[in-house]
Amino acid sequence: MEIPKDAKVCPYCRKKQGGKGKWIIIGVVVVLILLAAAGGDSEKAVSPDTNKAASSESTETEMVSAAVSDSVPVEEAEPEPAQSPEPTHYESGMYLVEKDIPAGEYAVFAERSLGYMEVASDSSGNFEYILCNANFSYNTIVTLEEGRYFSMTGAYAVPMAEAQIDTTGSGMFKVGVNIPAGEYKIVVDEDAAMGLRYLEVASDSSHDFASIRTNDNIESSAYISVNEGEYLTLNECHIEP
Repeated sequence: MEIPKDAKVCPYCRKKQGGKGKWIIIGVVVVLILLAAAGGDSEKAVSPDTNKAASSESTETEMVSAAVSDSVPVEEAEPEPAQSPEPTHYESGMYLVEKDIPAGEYAVFAERSLGYMEVASDSSGNFEYILCNANFSYNTIVTLEEGRYFSMTGAYAVPMAEAQIDTTGSGMFKVGVNIPAGEYKIVVDEDAAMGLRYLEVASDSSHDFASIRTNDNIESSAYISVNEGEYLTLNECHIEP
């Protein structure tokens, strides 16, 4: 049987109806509301700390990265060494000075064991027009003037300002450029042929006989003093180290 809605006491069990159950339900609802509110506040309270911790970790990571970047040296690429330009090179042949080759002083090098050069006043080929000539096993030095004809056989010429001359053996050397002024001991080469052990000191590189200050054929050794601007020529002999 149904209990009347307005009954305050159950007619069967004699217990009051509605009051206690109603307050229990209300209490449960209030507790749930408080728990929900507490949960929301907890999330709000944790959230800033979480963001702060994440931000701190990010900052520390950036600082560590920056420190590593600063501590690791950056290797710079080494500059490539500048390439020295090749010296001006004139091959064997005949040249008209100031048309084919500039006037000036030149070092002339033998291509093999013997080279030859000559300077003439014209191109006739007559012996009487040869102003100077020379045979050499390593090098000679010559000054060329405008209008002269310069010929080389088995040799090549380099402007004196660009020439690299080895002074340890036979050759022609400019004092103050290739060797210092001073006194030198000259000794013959071990394989030198008799009669070809020759030294000469000249005032210029014209190869004119008038410019020769002194010359000599030596048997074993000799001392010679040379001055700034002079030219020392050695054949089958060399400066003692």
